[in-house]
Parts: sequence; C-alpha cells; structure tokens
Amino acid sequence: MRKFESPPRALFFKSPRANDSRIGELVRMVTDTTVEGAKPGYVLLGYPDDEGIRINYGRPGSREAPDSIRSALYKLTPGRHDFPNVYDLGNLIIDSAHRERHEIALEVIKGLHKAGHRTISLGGGHDYAYPDIAGFLESTKKRPLIINFDAHLDVRPDTEGPNSGSAFYRLLEKYKNFDLVEVGIQPFCNSRNHRAYAEKKKVKIFDMADVHGRLLKTLSPLAKAKRPAFLSIDIDAFSSAVAPGASASYGPGFEPNEFLSAMRELIRKLDVRGIGIYEVSPPLDFQNKTSQLAAILAHTYLHTAP
Repeated sequence: MRKFESPPRALFFKSPRANDSRIGELVRMVTDTTVEGAKPGYVLLGYPDDEGIRINYGRPGSREAPDSIRSALYKLTPGRHDFPNVYDLGNLIIDSAHRERHEIALEVIKGLHKAGHRTISLGGGHDYAYPDIAGFLESTKKRPLIINFDAHLDVRPDTEGPNSGSAFYRLLEKYKNFDLVEVGIQPFCNSRNHRAYAEKKKVKIFDMADVHGRLLKTLSPLAKAKRPAFLSIDIDAFSSAVAPGASASYGPGFEPNEFLSAMRELIRKLDVRGIGIYEVSPPLDFQNKTSQLAAILAHTYLHTAP
C-alpha cells in the first residue's frame, strides 16, 4: 500500500527558454518502492497536514504548504553545474489517525536514511519534526546534533495528542543519543515551565536576543567537522516582515541574509543529513513571500551540500 502520493505534474516547472534550466526539470518523481533502488541523493517529501496545529490551538493552513513550496522551488535555477540527484516522493497520504501518520512517516524517513539518502521535508505542522528526527536518529550510529530554529521550544507534553508544540518533548522523552540546540527562542511565547523542562534535559538554548546580528559567530563553535546533523526550521523563527504566512507570526525574528549565511556554514562543516521546513501557511501569506523563503531554504541546502 502506497504511503505517499505524487504531486501534480504542473508543479514541475520547465523554462520556455533554451539554456535556462530550472530545478523542476531536474527532479525525478519516485514512489515508496522505486526510491529504494535509486542512487543516493536528496529526497523531498511533503506533509499536507495541520491537525497538530489545530490541536495546539494554532491557525490552520499549513496543509497547503508542501505544494506551494514546491511551486516556488521548482521555478528556481539550480545554481550549480554538478546539481545532485533530487527525487520527489510526493505527499504523505492523510487517511489514518494522526499518531499513526507520524509512525508511517518515521518508518519512511528511517528507510531513506538507511538507503543513504538525505531528506528535505516540507510541513505541515511542526509536529512532523518528531518523525523526521526520530527516523534520522534510528538510522545513525554516531551521536548527532539536532538544531531547531524556532520562536518556540516545542517541549509541550502530548497529553492531548501529538501537536505542533510537542515534537521535542516526544524526542527528549524517547531518545537519549543526541544533542539538541534551540535557536531563536522568544521569551514572550514560551512558558517558564517549558523552559525549565528544556534546561533540565540539557537543551542548549539561544534566545533571539542572544543571536541577533551574530548568528554565524554563535553557531560556528557547534559546526564540528562532519558530525551528523539535522536542521529543523519552523518558519515562525523569521520576522513576520519576511515570513507573514506562518501559523504563529511575530515581528521580531531572523532576517534571511544573516540566516542563510549561518545555514551555509553549518551545511559546509557538518554532515547535514536532512532539513525540515515547517508551518508555512499559504492562506495567511502575502504574495507567496513565505513559500518563496521556504523554497530558498531548500535551495540553499541543495546548492551548498555535497
């Protein structure tokens, strides 16, 4: 039984001009079964699901994000002659219980990493950071580094079910073999109890005030050569001026140029096996600015990684 369904062909943009190739022309569509035999590369997959946001009393709309981000990404130029193998697995089929969907995604992600692929996940709610990172953790032997760029700590207990604020609580409760760094945290939207829990679990926390204007300098000591890593990016870490289409959107936040410089440095020095971009909400967006930013984040990974 298929777990993912292919995205619409119309999203795979082809330039009408000669010698002007776009990413949409270079990506190969794969299925749950054909990706297993594909040469190791970068597998893009989507989670058209915002139930976790609704459980967490957030603003829905992120279920529309995967294809919106694809539309923006596949119009971009590759930017390098040796563009890597990129596959599109499609979108998770949303026809089972919420927690079961997470388990399905976890097993797929684990299989992709064991096959030597790197992953680019497009949310959907940030609850999908749990299967993305759990699948990665279960497929690596070295102690990895997880970096979460976010306004929120996302260590809310999942007593009401998996939700957009519970991913890192679930990971910290189940797994011990990783180090977690949270970057861009905003004190005005995190409870004291959640921060105390994260500190008890030895999470390294950088508030936005700690890193604004010095993000690259702050993160450089974390970039130990070739350490396996996963980058989780909640789009609400960015200022609403550049990312208005977020489930939760705030004026203070990252700006793209500084963030992209730091992201490139991490990708060059760490062994970044996957990235996840979550909580883009097209119905809340303005002129697709947030989907375009998400697409540029994915492009930066493809352009910078080996």
